[in-house]
Amino acid sequence: MKIREVKIATMSRHHEMSGSPYMRHFFVVIFHFRNVSLFLNNGLMRAILIITMIHSVMYVTFY
Repeated sequence: MKIREVKIATMSRHHEMSGSPYMRHFFVVIFHFRNVSLFLNNGLMRAILIITMIHSVMYVTFY
């Protein structure tokens, strides 16, 4: 549990530095779910994932 929290903190700090709050949120959401494969197999969640990634790319590119 502690190791996972450290990973999230490290991940968040890295993406804060890269200037993308979308990706930070994305990683927090992913680590929140224990079964990542089940998370990705859900069609609605996959759509949200794609939208989040597109927003992240747009955020980095245009801002």
